[in-house]
Amino acid sequence: MNDCRDKNDLDQMPDICWVIALKSEASPIISEFKMSLLSNESLFPIYTNRKLRHALIISGIGQINAAAATAYLASRCHAQKWTAWINIGIAGYSEELVGEIFQAIKVTNFANSRSFFPGYRFTKIVPFSQLLTLDKPSASYKHKTLYDMEGAAFSEVASRISCNELIFVLKVVSDTPGSLYSSVNRAMAQKLVEKKLKTIGSILKQITNLVDEEKERLRLPFEAEKYFDRYHFSVTRKKQFTQKYRKLKAVYPGIAIEKLTEQATNAKDILEKMDDALCSVSINWSRK
Repeated sequence: MNDCRDKNDLDQMPDICWVIALKSEASPIISEFKMSLLSNESLFPIYTNRKLRHALIISGIGQINAAAATAYLASRCHAQKWTAWINIGIAGYSEELVGEIFQAIKVTNFANSRSFFPGYRFTKIVPFSQLLTLDKPSASYKHKTLYDMEGAAFSEVASRISCNELIFVLKVVSDTPGSLYSSVNRAMAQKLVEKKLKTIGSILKQITNLVDEEKERLRLPFEAEKYFDRYHFSVTRKKQFTQKYRKLKAVYPGIAIEKLTEQATNAKDILEKMDDALCSVSINWSRK
């Protein structure tokens, strides 16, 4: 079975994961970012661009499909804590704003009233709205909000995979009280998303910056692996090492951890030498 990454290259893991209900909604994204089908045998269709580190899955309509597809893509691509998750598609709205794109900043599951607050807010790029996720299409738009059938399930699962600031729900208005859901077809859905590619591109640039920042913040576990491979660390000592490592790097950015611990023979020795360093003010921390 194909995988979304090269197991020897962490940078091949996706930076951006898209979860989109319909092929018509996904087609403009697939084309814009030059993605290709990963496998014909996949449980859900998955498209990738390894160079850009994008992965996209087509979930099908409904919350069950959205939840399953999000979890499946995370598993197949070994998505990391720094991976950004984007759910984009068409949605109903209470006002006549067909073609407008919104960032959903509060997503509520109508069935159980659970709410989620996904994503860093792009105030200068896209307007905000609340989103109500239903189990079936509705022609009733009683509240000034967006209506869809996937957003809440996507938000719930994605929030267990990545940090909340890297989860985004974007919706393009397709139907309103004056233009009902039954009138929306595949060609219209594709065209609506296609017309908003410029805005989506602007949002994506900002998301990519956030991913890079989070990746850098979480880089410690990758650097620490050599210590965990070389010495036996209990779960508790791994946590202690991580905390001390971050403190040392924050206080002494130029510190050479390897030189500091070169005389250590076990995990306990390493932690003690790191403690000594944190307490000391007279050691020359510069690299030789």
